Amino acid sequence: MKCTQILSILFGILILRQTKSQRPKFTQSSWTLQPNVVVVNVDGSLVQHPLSCVDDDWVWRRDGEENEEILWKMNGVPRKRGNNFLVNLEERNGGGSFTCHRLDDSLLNQTMVLVNHLDGQKQQILTLLRKHQPRFHCSWNCTPSWVGEVMFVQAVTRSSEVLTSCSVDATGKHWTCSSALGDSDIVCSLDSSGQSVSCEDRRYCPYAEETDRISLTVYIRSNYLLEEYSSRFYLSEIVKPDQVFIKKVNNSAIEWSHPVSWNRPSSYFPLTYQIKVITGKWKVDTVHSLNG
Repeated sequence: MKCTQILSILFGILILRQTKSQRPKFTQSSWTLQPNVVVVNVDGSLVQHPLSCVDDDWVWRRDGEENEEILWKMNGVPRKRGNNFLVNLEERNGGGSFTCHRLDDSLLNQTMVLVNHLDGQKQQILTLLRKHQPRFHCSWNCTPSWVGEVMFVQAVTRSSEVLTSCSVDATGKHWTCSSALGDSDIVCSLDSSGQSVSCEDRRYCPYAEETDRISLTVYIRSNYLLEEYSSRFYLSEIVKPDQVFIKKVNNSAIEWSHPVSWNRPSSYFPLTYQIKVITGKWKVDTVHSLNG
């Protein structure tokens, strides 16, 4: 065999291997966040996610031919004709709002495709409770230039996580997560800032021992990239009383009262106060603990 023939064969094999390595793969991991919103998990390689406008029997077509009576648009820009559309996603790109129309531009179907990068870090949520009660507040850190939209909130107890379903109301700002067994019932509402939620565990009893942590996940999209903010906690772990009101009586005495938000005049959960006596600039002489 001549040298030129050998080189041609090797070159052909190299091209074939490159073509196979660059060939996009069909998504194997996608899920529905809410009606008409699909999340596709990507790991950095090129992924294709198929979309269908209507059932194939909606209009007649010849075998092997695309349905030319359907027009697809991506973010309002016409892209192709036919009943099917392959969405290309790679890294954090490729998501968008996909709509299909009749030729008179009337809408047939719509799907928002969001990208969830598997290498992305889950962001932490700051949870806070001012007293032992079923209502708690959760927020997340954002930069001043951050632009995002809360898409969904899921709040479940650990033991009923699999059997819990969550729904959102017509405004898209109030979520209810209930267990089929009736042992979990948590409602959450998006605050006016759009960067925090207020929730209530409607099965919570402050006098009983908590057996399960609450698992809270907030799904936020920035452009068409989905981010997860999550936290797991017992309500008793996130109690942080408000500041104590301190009043000076005279040069040698002070008095204080419970925080305004604390249960008054008495509480099943007493507060313990610590008083530091400081002399000089930084020296702490004594620390006293008192039960309130």
